Order: sequence, then structure tokens, then C-alpha cells
Amino acid sequence: MERLAVRGLRARGNFVIDVVLGVDRGPAATADGPAPALDSGLICEQVVAFVEERPVDLAETLAQQLADMSLSHPAVREVEVTVRGPGVAGEPHSGDVTVTITRRPEQRSAVAAYPRTSACVW
Repeated sequence: MERLAVRGLRARGNFVIDVVLGVDRGPAATADGPAPALDSGLICEQVVAFVEERPVDLAETLAQQLADMSLSHPAVREVEVTVRGPGVAGEPHSGDVTVTITRRPEQRSAVAAYPRTSACVW
């Protein structure tokens, strides 16, 4: 299994997101062409659009939603999502909060039914 990472995506002004996908890229590597591979540019666009469509306050909630969305793609066998967000409101010394989760398809949330526009098309 190979790992494809997109890091430092900014969304809603205050979240910075890293997504690492565990995928079987053997067919893409053999073909040496873009068709069978995941499109990293499209991944970036879709992650940012997903976050913009769903305002949440907790980094944990956002990380789980992004993991669920990523796992809806049939080629994704594992996903690691890191969300960095602002610290505790009103606490000047709280700094940033970082949440990292790793999920596999069998760990998708029971409420992972998103509108068709949010399905992975990478």
C-alpha cells in the first residue's frame, strides 16, 4: 500500500488540514499515466470544498467527516487526517489544537451519508 499525502490545505480561514491516503497505486504505477491514479489536485479542491460546505466548531468532528468522505472512494484503504485549528476561544495562551485520526473503511461513521456532491471523485 502506498501513501499519498496532501498537506497544509487551508479552509474556512482557521483550519489547516493534512490528508494522507493509503491506496493501492500498483495499477497506476504500472500504467505510468494519470488515468488510473488519484488526482492530487482534485483531492485538494474537494477537501477544501467539503470543509467550506460544512461549518463545524470542533477539529475532531471535521477530522471524522473528512475521513468518512475519503473512505467513500473505493481505492482508499486507510486515511489519516490531521486538523489544526485555533485554540480555546477567549484563552490567549491556548495556542493551536491539533487532532489526528486514522481510519479504515470498517471504521466509517454510522452517519457518513453525505449528499452526492460530497462523494469522492478523485
